Amino acid sequence: MTPMDTPTPQQAACLQSMFDHFNGELFNGTLDRHSVILCWTHAHQVKAGYYYPNRWTDDGGNALAELSINARCMRERTVTELSSYMVHEMIHMEQHTAGTAGRPGYHNAGFIERAQRLGF
Repeated sequence: MTPMDTPTPQQAACLQSMFDHFNGELFNGTLDRHSVILCWTHAHQVKAGYYYPNRWTDDGGNALAELSINARCMRERTVTELSSYMVHEMIHMEQHTAGTAGRPGYHNAGFIERAQRLGF
């Protein structure tokens, strides 16, 4: 059994693959994959996912964000819906990176405009 045959790296690879795909197709590769930790959450108060800037730090003291998708969604939602949750949180990441993010937990006009341009 190779390490990729176990559930943890398989799930991590799935999240990274989704992020990389949408980053290339929708965000022109502008989101830094090295500045975000992708994970699943079981937090009951989270509906579909969240983006939390500056949640972690790397060994060099650089801030890392957390982008998390609710694991419940894997059983209850389609791949299309899971993908839309990922893109939703990536818009939050894009806004934070560009310095245009609104208050935490809210969608400002720029977020709504960007989501509409992406077809949401």
